[in-house]
Amino acid sequence: MGKLREVVRFEIATALRYVVIFYLIQYSVVAVTLFLTWLGRGSLDHPYFAALEICAMIFAFIFGTLGFGEDFKMLLQNGFTRRVHFVAALVLFVVTAMLLALVDTLAARGIEAVAHGYWSLFTAIYGPNQALALQFLWRFGVYLVLACAGYFCALVVARLGTKRTIFLGIVLWCMGVLALPTLYVELLPDAWRYSFGTQVNTALLHCAGFTAEGVQLAWPIVSLTVLAAFGFAVCFALVRRAPLR
Repeated sequence: MGKLREVVRFEIATALRYVVIFYLIQYSVVAVTLFLTWLGRGSLDHPYFAALEICAMIFAFIFGTLGFGEDFKMLLQNGFTRRVHFVAALVLFVVTAMLLALVDTLAARGIEAVAHGYWSLFTAIYGPNQALALQFLWRFGVYLVLACAGYFCALVVARLGTKRTIFLGIVLWCMGVLALPTLYVELLPDAWRYSFGTQVNTALLHCAGFTAEGVQLAWPIVSLTVLAAFGFAVCFALVRRAPLR
């Protein structure tokens, strides 16, 4: 337990450092952009940027890819188990996602208050006047899933190697973009295709929170939680078999 606490403390300190650097860079650019908006228009309305969460989404994915690598080798060589590494990485991703979600939720509310016409990604999807707690939970789920996706990609690369991973990615892309849509259109009768497509579209919209009763943010939050839990379970299985290179 003491070893785990030591590793988690180190990982959180590392996460805080990276998050602070990321937001210093991002909001320096935002401040300059707001100043240019004020110079050009005489007000802060309709600034020259929107959906700042996209930057945090990219950061979360890249941060996830860095969760497996030299730290894994170092921990194993110093007597830590694979389970300790995974738990430490999981805590790191959860804390990082919470920090990103908290900052972006408060920043979005603040920028929308002073710069009329600015819209966050959340506002563009679900509209304004949603509860801050629900906005935070939605962003937290999105960032956690993206960190999990990046972690999964790093594990796959470690397991298969770079060349095999690229080849597998090309094959999956061809199947998803070319082969499966072609088979779907050519082989399924029109009635089946319409019924299946309608059901899938309805299910996806429901998971995203768009129901017949209106926007229900509990659905995307639950969907993101289930997706993150499944993703990290798969990642744990890969960590147990990850080679030490």
